Amino acid sequence: MMLLRVMLLRVMLLRVMLLHVMLLHVMLLRVMLLRVMLLHVMLLHVMLLHVMLLHVMLLHV
Repeated sequence: MMLLRVMLLRVMLLRVMLLHVMLLHVMLLRVMLLRVMLLHVMLLHVMLLHVMLLHVMLLHV
């Protein structure tokens, strides 16, 4: 009986550990995705600024 209990406890602990690891991975992936999204938004803004500047320069010339 004791052996069975210990085995069950170990399995439960392993499952909890796996769940935690999965959650950590999901969190990390989310953070990475957010960073990539922010980078893309920044790049888009820079591109738009450049286009605006080009338009202004062309208009002035």
